Amino acid sequence: MSKPDNPQINYCKAYLLSQLADYPGWPDDAPDQTGPAGVVFVHSDYQVRTGPEPDDPVIFAALSADWKTFCRDQLLFDQARAEVLAEQPGN
Repeated sequence: MSKPDNPQINYCKAYLLSQLADYPGWPDDAPDQTGPAGVVFVHSDYQVRTGPEPDDPVIFAALSADWKTFCRDQLLFDQARAEVLAEQPGN
């Protein structure tokens, strides 16, 4: 899927780090940096960050097809929502 044309649109969704660790490719040595209450954010580019802002530290960026499938099927992450947001008037 393509990225939104408007770089100011940053769709992300919060998850518990333990939910992401269910991914078979999740590295055992992934940084244990989380936001409040063990929360991390999957962003529209599928990178996992410590917070909702695009410049928050990245803790996972192995962006394989398997990871994207896991996000879609297991986490119910809808990257297409970012594209819808970018197409709305005023964005």
